[in-house]
Amino acid sequence: EGMDVALMFENALHVPDVSYNLVSISKLDALGYQVLFGKGIAKFFSPSGTHFLTGYGSDGLY
Repeated sequence: EGMDVALMFENALHVPDVSYNLVSISKLDALGYQVLFGKGIAKFFSPSGTHFLTGYGSDGLY
């Protein structure tokens, strides 16, 4: 917690008119990642089970 982590996404699409970062959970799932949602939080885990990112819900989005 409290660390900056750099993530690299391959085959990413750029949508300049969207003011949010969009991440495909189904694509992450296909790569072996897990995302747990609950109580306004999304926790991201690598294929090895390492927790590497926490997202917080706001305005109906994470």
